[in-house]
Amino acid sequence: MVAETRSRFLAAKAIRSHLSDLVMAVETRSRFSASRSRDSCCSEVAILHRELQPPRA
Repeated sequence: MVAETRSRFLAAKAIRSHLSDLVMAVETRSRFSASRSRDSCCSEVAILHRELQPPRA
């Protein structure tokens, strides 16, 4: 029970960290590409999301 709770906590912590990195990267890129179209920004978000995926075990 304790190990399962700790495992869930660590997984949630990793997800929060991943999302934080994703948001920071999107904000940084959006500053440089403010004039781009919505479709272009959406594709950049998709690319960033793939780049920031945690490695699979």
